[in-house]
Amino acid sequence: MFKWLKKFSFKKNSKLFCEILRITPTRVILTIFLTAIIGFIPYIEVKILGYIGDSVVTGDLIILLNWIVLLVLCKLLVILLNFTVSTLKNKILLDISLAFEIKLIRKTLRIELREKEKEEYGNIASRAFGAINPNQLISLVTSFPNIISCIITCISLTILLLSIHFFIPIGIFVVFISTINMRLKSISQYYTSQREQTSELRLTNTLAGYLLNINTLTELKTYKAHVWMLEKWKLSYRTWQNKHIHMVLKNSINMQFVNVIMDRLILPLISLFLLLTKVTGIYSIIICIQATEQLASNLNLIANDIAFFSTSEEISSDYYSMLNYKENNHKKEETIYSPIGIRCNNISYSYDDKEYALNNINVDIKPGEKIALVGLNGSGKTTLSKLLLNIYNKQNGEIYYYTDERALEPTEISRRSALFQNYCIYYNLSIQENILLGDINNLNIDDANRILKSIGFDDRQINETIIGNAFGGIELSGGQSQKIALGRCLHKSRCGLVCLDEPLASLDPLFETKLLRLFFSSIGDTTCIFVTHRLSSALLSDRVIMLEGGKIIEDGKHAELMSKKGKYYELFNAQAEMYR
Repeated sequence: MFKWLKKFSFKKNSKLFCEILRITPTRVILTIFLTAIIGFIPYIEVKILGYIGDSVVTGDLIILLNWIVLLVLCKLLVILLNFTVSTLKNKILLDISLAFEIKLIRKTLRIELREKEKEEYGNIASRAFGAINPNQLISLVTSFPNIISCIITCISLTILLLSIHFFIPIGIFVVFISTINMRLKSISQYYTSQREQTSELRLTNTLAGYLLNINTLTELKTYKAHVWMLEKWKLSYRTWQNKHIHMVLKNSINMQFVNVIMDRLILPLISLFLLLTKVTGIYSIIICIQATEQLASNLNLIANDIAFFSTSEEISSDYYSMLNYKENNHKKEETIYSPIGIRCNNISYSYDDKEYALNNINVDIKPGEKIALVGLNGSGKTTLSKLLLNIYNKQNGEIYYYTDERALEPTEISRRSALFQNYCIYYNLSIQENILLGDINNLNIDDANRILKSIGFDDRQINETIIGNAFGGIELSGGQSQKIALGRCLHKSRCGLVCLDEPLASLDPLFETKLLRLFFSSIGDTTCIFVTHRLSSALLSDRVIMLEGGKIIEDGKHAELMSKKGKYYELFNAQAEMYR
């Protein structure tokens, strides 16, 4: 019968509550205090009702009116206190929601990109952000004082009922204890089912995102696939919804059954008991009925809070599972931007632990070198570039980083490097801010304007307050987006290593050559690795590394590889022939 006591755990909830208390201590303490005061009022109201009954019997009108006025004042006090507590809750919610969300977002920034591609991470992150939803947090804040308030009320009402007949409170508590385990079992099943549906809900939301995102929707409409995607989303949503509705209905039926026992059956049974035991006196009958109703109601509230704590403990565990998720251990290093050298010994990498995307790679990149990674699609160029920047962790072999002064730890590379992705992202910010994101420690607007002009933007475009039609700004073409991304890299020229992944694929060859020359001139002796399919760009590099099937098949200067007349020679001439 007392199995529910094992589930009434405070460990994670107490930890989360202490975090909330540190964020806004005054409001939380005041909320608890006022809620405790509210807990005494039902006892006072029951006593007043008894006195009103006695006054009716004695016919003393003045005393009767006094008690009625006092009862009204009690009701008004409850309204005032509830309003104050509600206002405090809203203010607490504003304080804590942002604090918890910032904490989780900062955590996600410290987790490796490869980890974020795993389903396990996606489910944990989804549940963690769900754990800090406003209703969850505010319930945790108020449940402690609510339980205290209800316990105070229950103790005072129990003492009152014991003075009438000892069996009445005992009978109510027996019913309460027998139903609470049913509540916990029902709500535990509900939460377990909810956890099992996390992946399905994430997939449903992802499909909806494709239909809401302007870029994916444009492509879907181009291929006339938007209706098909809509149907796929509807199917996914209905599958999830049917399971969710079944789960909600099952929980609702169980909870309603328990509520009926506590709220609807106890009062008639107690009334029958009063008739059988021949309890007399209007005062005793009114007191008994009112106190019984209040006691059953408050025990019901306690049971609901116990059930909440049982579930909330697991939800809080989801929050802390995210905070404890393994992450990169970044060490704070000195601000030095010396060119970085990289030495790879027999490194291999696989996305699915079955087939290697890279196999037995050995390469030595000297500090300050400009390296072109070339090869056919799927040869491993982008994978190698991400391994070299320590975005992906190697699975076999060793990667050493160094400058002319000292060896570097792999964890230092992210702060000493810049990456240009071939999918060019721009943000709905000003055009200058899009450039300044490359180095937030140097927020010089003049530097941003100089870079923008050097990559082909005019004064009118530079002075736009925001990028994106959705917010009344300008819309960028694919080529302009690539220029912005390259400009961002130019702004972070004060770093030891830069990687460009298909830097200027959307630009014409002449402008590409012009911008690459500008870029290499700007970064000076910074080490640069650039992935490209346009072999003409390789002419600007110090060395060319060609990959095929996840292996390096050629490595050397452009002239050397052309003289060997191998695969590089073949591809270079094939592309050159297309431009004739």
